[in-house]
Amino acid sequence: MLSIAELSAWYGAVEALHSISLEVHEGERVALVGSNRAGKTTTLRAISGIVQRRAASLTYRGVDLQGLPPHLVPGLGIAHVPEGRQVFSGMSVLENLLVGAYCRRGRDHAAQQERLDFVFSIFPRLAERPMQSGETLSGGEQQMLAIGRALMLSPSLLLLDEPSQGLAPRVVDEMYEALVHVAATGVTILLVEQNISMALEFASRAYVLENGVISLQGSAADLARDDSIRASYLGL
Repeated sequence: MLSIAELSAWYGAVEALHSISLEVHEGERVALVGSNRAGKTTTLRAISGIVQRRAASLTYRGVDLQGLPPHLVPGLGIAHVPEGRQVFSGMSVLENLLVGAYCRRGRDHAAQQERLDFVFSIFPRLAERPMQSGETLSGGEQQMLAIGRALMLSPSLLLLDEPSQGLAPRVVDEMYEALVHVAATGVTILLVEQNISMALEFASRAYVLENGVISLQGSAADLARDDSIRASYLGL
């Protein structure tokens, strides 16, 4: 589904990614893990085209993403949930969700309502407060709203950036339970996460990023047993 070969990315003159390669297959749950400033968020931003980038190959279902403006990427079925939630202030929960369906504006009202019903079914707290202003929600509810907004696109590939950041453990468990339901519908997920134990439990495969370079890759179960991962990231 997603194929990346020798991808580099920059912020100004600073190179944050150094020729990384990875792939994501249809229906997979893939985690990209590592410490802060390892290049995880930059990888997702490079896929979406919102940072300066260069790659030998960067394709999604055979479409070359390098020549595609960022605003056209969602139309391919790629939904990006950014770090920090970035809920639209001054807009209600419902309005935030409908923004997520903008690229599907040609679809009929019934299809849009079906997506809303799906989002409300996995995040019932959003269904309880559709007219509440998004910025007045709790941190966990804002993260649910950000994910729900992305799901309104009816994506094939969901890019998730640090969904557990700043959330209580109970809320994190609730959110990941919802993501399991999302994956069960056939949505492919590429997850960036600092909570490595949670990421490796959720994903089937994983890549470890260190200083902009992929240092390890393999099945999530194997990486969870790797001594260097256990020592460096899991405190074991």
